Amino acid sequence: MDIARNLLTSFKIVLNSSIENDFVDDIITDIYSCGDNCFDITFKKKGTIRLSVENNILTYDTMKE
Repeated sequence: MDIARNLLTSFKIVLNSSIENDFVDDIITDIYSCGDNCFDITFKKKGTIRLSVENNILTYDTMKE
């Protein structure tokens, strides 16, 4: 149980860091709604990344929590 909890905590840190880095290090040029709790965010350098929450699962680009 502790191993699973540690892995989940580590993944949350990586996911949050990725989101934070994109928002701090890049410029948002557009944000479009792609439905309830879903946004396509276009960054100047990285292009478009989808941020969504569905059934208590946070998805950012290809990462899911």
